Amino acid sequence: MGFIDICDRIKDVIKTGGEWVSSLVLEDLISRHPAVREVAVVGVADPQ
Repeated sequence: MGFIDICDRIKDVIKTGGEWVSSLVLEDLISRHPAVREVAVVGVADPQ
């Protein structure tokens, strides 16, 4: 078994509701749920 270290840039953030959220922090929180096997967070432009 091996390990993978994924590094993110500080500018990789998603703006939601006027707040900036790090994609790495969001991925980490989602991956902690027992029903989640893999996770990837991608920011997508919203018309609003």
